[in-house]
Amino acid sequence: MAGYVVADNPRAWCKSGRDFRDAVVAADVSGWNADAVDAGLAEVRSVQRVLDGLVVRIGQRAKVLAAEGSSAPAGEVLRGKGEVAGPQARREAARAETAEGLPEVGAALSDGAIGGAQVDVFARHTADLTPE
Repeated sequence: MAGYVVADNPRAWCKSGRDFRDAVVAADVSGWNADAVDAGLAEVRSVQRVLDGLVVRIGQRAKVLAAEGSSAPAGEVLRGKGEVAGPQARREAARAETAEGLPEVGAALSDGAIGGAQVDVFARHTADLTPE
């Protein structure tokens, strides 16, 4: 998906995303040896983390658009048209809030250094903290 700038051309990026999805669906791992399994899984986990970051950034943008009155609330947007269950959409919306409140966590998520589950841990451990 290199070369696509989401902000400038989301349709091109989405087409590339569909191509990526199709390649994943077609992936045949039946001939992989142990090293290939390890390497393939590491790459998949890396992609999962950056996709978690993208979902969070989409949720943050949806929140801005909702505040402007041009979009539904982030949780509703993240639910899509029923593709995602409500609890998952709420978890993703909470991740977006956490990433916004803890910019270093948001940056680490966007870079794929951490995944959504790690953001959930930050959210749980910082929920009761006050600015003082």
